[in-house]
Amino acid sequence: MTTQQTPLIDGSGNCALVVFAKAPTPGRVKTRLVPPLTPARAARLHRAFIEDTLAHVAARPGPRYLACAPATDDPFLIDCARRYGADPIAQGPGNLGARMRRVVRALLKRHPAVVVIGSDSPTLPPAYLDRACAALRSVDLVFGPSDDGGYYLVGQRCLEPGLFRDIPWGTADVLAATLARLDPGRVALLPSWYDVDRPDDLERLRRELDAGAACPRTRAVLRSWERRSVTPRGRDRR
Repeated sequence: MTTQQTPLIDGSGNCALVVFAKAPTPGRVKTRLVPPLTPARAARLHRAFIEDTLAHVAARPGPRYLACAPATDDPFLIDCARRYGADPIAQGPGNLGARMRRVVRALLKRHPAVVVIGSDSPTLPPAYLDRACAALRSVDLVFGPSDDGGYYLVGQRCLEPGLFRDIPWGTADVLAATLARLDPGRVALLPSWYDVDRPDDLERLRRELDAGAACPRTRAVLRSWERRSVTPRGRDRR
């Protein structure tokens, strides 16, 4: 397969960082956390994830983007983009693969490399973003494997037209199916991490926050629920 040649990343912040995020509409985000959470609480937690993720990205050099779904007109996403110095860009229609392909294609016309992350891994070590951009100095693609078989990060320095097509999104085979179509010599892998998608993930998230993970908005949301909503029997009052 021939690839589009692009300049090497020089380490000075030319790598564009993109956060994919959905508008925090109750009932449409973090639905696999309902129950134990209510739709409203799941949406509130989603908002905290977006802000903590953007805060990590804002501390890195280089251009930053917030890829918004379903469009760039959600007031919360617009405000986040402004406060964290990210340019809003629409994800557009289609499945996750179509939306990532559209955004990456557009941004590779402006930048020598693009790294995309979601907003479901608020405790992701910020150094992994630096490692991803550094890897793109010598390889064409970089992935951050997630524990569920997908990936929490994908970076490219050249356009791979078929990278996101015909992938079984939402299954444990996402990363394996993606890597199967690529030359291993062109790919770097980061350490594994996890998305907060299911109730068991909330317990891991709490443990990491207790250990000092730098996610102040997520920590504040969870602690507010612990203070106000748990009865002596451990049941949610609401």
